[in-house]
Amino acid sequence: MKKISLVLVLIVVFMLFFSALPAPISADDEGGGSLDVYPGVAGCTTTIKIHAWNAEGTPVLVLVFKFNGTWQQLLEIGDGSDGHDILQYLVYGTIPDDGFSIDSEGVFIIDSNDWYQNIDLTLQSGHYFAVAIPFIEGEEEDGGGPDTFIVKEFNVSGTSSEPIWVRTMPMTCYRVWINEDNNFQFLFWYPYRDNNWVKIYDMSGKEVFVIDMPYDNPNLMVDLPDGMYTVKTFNDQPEPIQTFVIGK
Repeated sequence: MKKISLVLVLIVVFMLFFSALPAPISADDEGGGSLDVYPGVAGCTTTIKIHAWNAEGTPVLVLVFKFNGTWQQLLEIGDGSDGHDILQYLVYGTIPDDGFSIDSEGVFIIDSNDWYQNIDLTLQSGHYFAVAIPFIEGEEEDGGGPDTFIVKEFNVSGTSSEPIWVRTMPMTCYRVWINEDNNFQFLFWYPYRDNNWVKIYDMSGKEVFVIDMPYDNPNLMVDLPDGMYTVKTFNDQPEPIQTFVIGK
């Protein structure tokens, strides 16, 4: 019998489940996504962030494998066992035989134009692969293929001798738009240091909005009347990090 590749095994495993989901949109040039990994030391938090856009209703599966080898070697293990032997390396995400739902671990539904999900895991030391698999209509039986997989390779250290990522970046807004609810929507570079503030003033200089930004949610929506406003972002210094004007 011809060996089935890991890609096809994943597609077959999930066909029944995804047939019950809302119909995904067709793939187009504006769809896309990214996967970022912020590894901590063993026993501490490793954050995996998936971000996608223009893919409303599209399910995304996130898997994390612990494997001391290359991604290609892991795929070859799947090729040689109809995919079953890869399960011993799976540490996050669910690949059940049948009957699972959208609540299954590792499955998310993209439901807005700017969508993200932070996944915090406690991992032991070792070599890992984080894999995001978007299920896009028209891509190899709705299951996507190697070209649509996003794979990130990373290490988790067992000691504190390796540099540890900390929240030291200034909170910086890189996109503002008017969303479908006619609200201002802001997106900030993430991760950023704690103790960040966003303040919005009307044209008379009156403060009309203020928020102590949470460090784990860089997406902000603000409901204000039509008009022009000045936005200022602050950290722990009196001078603003950014000052810019928005309007609708």
